Order: sequence, then C-alpha cells, then structure tokens
Amino acid sequence: MCSIARLSFSKLCSKLVGDELAAVEFMQSTGLMRWRRICLRCARPVVLQHRKDRDCVVWRCNRKHCQKQLSAKTGTWFQGYQHPVKTMLLIMCAWSQKLTTLHFCRLALELPVGAAVKLNAAMRPVAEEWLLKNPKPVGGPGITVELDESLFARRKYNRGRMLPQASVRRYAHICHQRERSGQIECSQDERRGYYGLADEHYTHLRLNHSINFFDPGSGAHMQTVESLWSHAKHGNKARRGTHRS
Repeated sequence: MCSIARLSFSKLCSKLVGDELAAVEFMQSTGLMRWRRICLRCARPVVLQHRKDRDCVVWRCNRKHCQKQLSAKTGTWFQGYQHPVKTMLLIMCAWSQKLTTLHFCRLALELPVGAAVKLNAAMRPVAEEWLLKNPKPVGGPGITVELDESLFARRKYNRGRMLPQASVRRYAHICHQRERSGQIECSQDERRGYYGLADEHYTHLRLNHSINFFDPGSGAHMQTVESLWSHAKHGNKARRGTHRS
C-alpha cells in the first residue's frame, strides 16, 4: 500500500489502469496479489488470463478435463468486492492522497455512495494494522518531545446517544512505555498534569504562554505540536466529524 501512495493520481490513471490485466500485474508486483496458485481440483499450477467478455482476470487451469476458473481476487484483500481491480487501485491511490470524499468518488471514480463509504471504512483498519506492526518510538537520545493536549469534541454530559469516551490515561500509558527507551527532553506548557515528568528522569522544560511563546533561555517552544494539532483537526472538520471505528 505504501508503494501505491507514492504514485500521483494522474500517472496511475494514464499508465496502470488502462486494462484489468495491467492493474492485476501491478498488484502482484506490490505483493497485494499472488504470483502463483494451485488448482483446487487437480492440484496443478494455474495460469492468469484476462476474460474480455467479462473484463476480469481469472486463474484458469489449462488441463483439458478440468478447466476450473478462480477469480484473481480470491484469497486477497479484494475478495468480496464487485468492483474491477483497476477501480480498486484508483480508490487506494485516491485514499492515500485524501481524495475520497463522497463527491470525488461519485464524479471521478463513478462509485455509488454506499460503495464509497464501505471502501473508506475498509481501508482504515489496513493502515491501523500497519502502524501497529511498525511502531515508531516517541523521542530518543538528543530529541525533544513536545507534550500538549487538545480538544477534538466537547463533552455531551450524557445527552443524546451514548458514545464511549477515549481514555487519557491509556494514551499516557502507551507514551510512557515508549519513552522509557532513553533520556528524553520534554517541552510543554504550565499544565500541572505534567509536573511529575521530572520524577520519571525526564529533562522537563516548561513554557508559560502568558509570558511568551518561545523561551529565549532554553529554546523551548510548542509551535511544532500546535501545528500538528491544526493538521489533525483539519481532516476532522472537513468530514464533519469522524466515526468512532
């Protein structure tokens, strides 16, 4: 999926999705589809063929008395979706570049609203799984970690439909495990909840925003993390909220 994200949308449209077989071969080169399969009936290797009558790619056994066919999407992430592989490739590229609004999917990809919502929801767990398998440590020797909190949604105070609340303690526990890998310099504002960082062997730099936004003595600032919050909230506002899934 990372190799697809590096492609521009126009380049992908012009070079890779002209026909279904080219899209399947590209998926094979990225490891998203299999290079070889064995016939389930006669246990012999099958070949990849393009069926022009249905505009689909199938695995076909060339044995005279077998001729069994199997969709190229069988046993892959694409199994169960009726869309052509070339359309799925466009959707994945568009999703990686944040171009999967319902308006874009309906006009550019010619997808129904229900299909666009389903595919967007299906790709989020894939990215989540990759991040869990490839964790990035927070901070490290010689790296300053900026700590800040932000409000994404206001409390409902038990009004309307009940929704599970995200746990701040759980997030802090995860950060605590990752940051124990080395001596880390932490920069944050004067929130009292962070006062105990020095007791955990962190170099704690405080910044009082009522006086200045950049400490001329220590060089501590919060501008990077404040900018990060702005980018994180931009997508949430554009979607008018995000589903809890």
